[in-house]
Amino acid sequence: MASAAAAQSPSSVAKAAPPTASPAVAATAGAVPAATSSPTASASGGPPPQLVVVRGEGPAALTRAAVAALGGMGAFVKPGQRVLIKPNICVSREPQYAATTNPEVVATLVTLCREAGAAKVVVFDQGFSGVSTAYKVSGIEAAVTAAGGEMGTFSRLKYKTTPIPQGKDIKSWSIYEDALTYDVLINVPIAKNHDLAQLTLRVCEQITSVGCSVLPGELE
Repeated sequence: MASAAAAQSPSSVAKAAPPTASPAVAATAGAVPAATSSPTASASGGPPPQLVVVRGEGPAALTRAAVAALGGMGAFVKPGQRVLIKPNICVSREPQYAATTNPEVVATLVTLCREAGAAKVVVFDQGFSGVSTAYKVSGIEAAVTAAGGEMGTFSRLKYKTTPIPQGKDIKSWSIYEDALTYDVLINVPIAKNHDLAQLTLRVCEQITSVGCSVLPGELE
């Protein structure tokens, strides 16, 4: 989740216990909670950690364990808010190829947002091979709909030139309107390599939000 993904130094990341039937949790920032079947935000009662690592079985259970260890979805989403979830749905590939975000992860986040009282949960991305095709083939559309969310319709008309008052070299940029107007933006990438980087996560994920210059058909 973008708002909770500020990593600490490598030495501060605790190693989680070996995989078990229930997800094990390791966390950074302050005291490290012990791995338990029911993760808590902090063993010392302090603020929730900023980074957690979960190991176990099942994408849905792991997602719930991770969010619980970060303080629960209620720490990010308040009743009545509109939530925009941005996974990676850039290509038309089935879930087993791991080219896009796991549909169970996305659906679980939608469910958690609804449980926290969100008035509306929208999932969107720009598919290079066509949005509607990528939504369906990835399995994300069906999973999101079943969880009570909806798929957003991508439109280049929604890019708005946005001032960056404190920018040093860049004073304005084209930003996707929904990323600015929704109450909460959740970034849900998938860890994979890329032609331009050994690992793509949050930064690659927000290319769609900040006006990617690559159009469908321009990729080789």
